[in-house]
Amino acid sequence: MTQHQAFGDQVATVPGPRAEQWKRVEQALADGKPKSAAEALGGIEQVATVDKAWAEVARAIATRILTETGDRPEDDPERIVRLAGAIEKAPAETRGVLEAIRANWTWAFFQNNRWRFAGRTATGGSDDSAEPPSIAEIASWDLPMIVGEIRGRFAAAIAQKDLLAKLPVADWSAIIEKGTMADAY
Repeated sequence: MTQHQAFGDQVATVPGPRAEQWKRVEQALADGKPKSAAEALGGIEQVATVDKAWAEVARAIATRILTETGDRPEDDPERIVRLAGAIEKAPAETRGVLEAIRANWTWAFFQNNRWRFAGRTATGGSDDSAEPPSIAEIASWDLPMIVGEIRGRFAAAIAQKDLLAKLPVADWSAIIEKGTMADAY
């Protein structure tokens, strides 16, 4: 999954005081310098956190993970594993959006590997007393487990309804494409 697939075609048009830094990230990626891009993203993430620019923080985290895993094949779950770890450390204000990104990446992983999941025998992971499987083992899960994970990630993305309702949509233009409906929706 490329950065454009994850965030639309608005990559270089991140508004705000760090617009030039985002352009440098995009240029580093275009020049084939992912390490330089990842370093720049770390700086953006730190300053955006101090500024409480949560959309930029979320985008920097996700873009950094895409940059670090860009050399991996489409059917590799590493970006999902890394995002799961990053969400645990991320500011609470970013977790809903990062969970939505994780849900979408998990869905894309499933789509790229659907044939593998469809042919697997159920592993019997429905025992509530059993330890849930590690996200690092996602490539070996059966169909009910991966579908349950996707559902769980989308549910987690909207779990904090009160917090989400208070976030101004315009503040998230770095991640959310402007639609035709009013922001109230």
